[in-house]
Amino acid sequence: EVRLPGAAKATSVEARLDGATVALDGQGDGRYTIDMPAAGRVRRLLELRVVAPWGGRVAGLGLPWPMWLEPPGFAADVIQRRFAWEVGVIRGDHLLGMPGRWTSQQRWVWRGYGWGREPVVSSADLAAWVAGAIDRPAGAGDRSASVWPLHESRAVYAGIGPPGAATAWVVPTWLLVLVASGLALAVGMALIALPGWRRPAALLGLAAGAVVLAVAFPDASPLFVQAASPGMALAALAAALRRLDQPALRRPARPAVASASSLTRSAAPFEPLVVASSLEGGRQSMAGEAEA
Repeated sequence: EVRLPGAAKATSVEARLDGATVALDGQGDGRYTIDMPAAGRVRRLLELRVVAPWGGRVAGLGLPWPMWLEPPGFAADVIQRRFAWEVGVIRGDHLLGMPGRWTSQQRWVWRGYGWGREPVVSSADLAAWVAGAIDRPAGAGDRSASVWPLHESRAVYAGIGPPGAATAWVVPTWLLVLVASGLALAVGMALIALPGWRRPAALLGLAAGAVVLAVAFPDASPLFVQAASPGMALAALAAALRRLDQPALRRPARPAVASASSLTRSAAPFEPLVVASSLEGGRQSMAGEAEA
């Protein structure tokens, strides 16, 4: 009797014993009974495959969704426990949030248009690793024939000890580019607009923060750097345009030169001043002329 994770919503469940398909008797709640032929003290390889829809409508809309990975069960008397997760996702999606105790089996390779992650082990290598510890009875089928078809993109994680349940987020490329490029563009515009951010202390703090994030997440750092490339390019373009326009902003206006000559007339409006004579007759004469 076995319990298969996610079997309650499974669209298909199949089992193979030493490469040959065997019947499953469902008991409900994801529990199945498998008839194991007696073969003496011989270790057999039982493979279980459950196909269940993950993500639902959220994944159909191209939005991020959580993928819950339930660990396999080990007997209490098992001394050495080694596990390997092989996850297949469609191209354009990325796995984020894997536990730190799991060892990533990916390497970054150049694909001609950018860097991408590829597993260092193939499905055939995993099959050979599992089959190497199995004493199959005489006449058992070839283990390599039980390898299921690959998905468009694979990710492999391995470790020693109880793996524990984990939740990995499946994030589409467009969301990574939107978040990473938006953050890079915002920081770049702040450096351009705020002079205080261009001080050595502030620049050193930003660089130290970037280094800490790269060290904390070494496997995902190249992915985020590539996703932030459009934002960094736009920030560099804005800085270049600001640099070209800077001389015009700093050019001081030429002050107007006023002449002391009697022939120079100011363009500014002014009120005429009337200077009255100290003589009484002079004041009367001016007043008479004004009345006339």
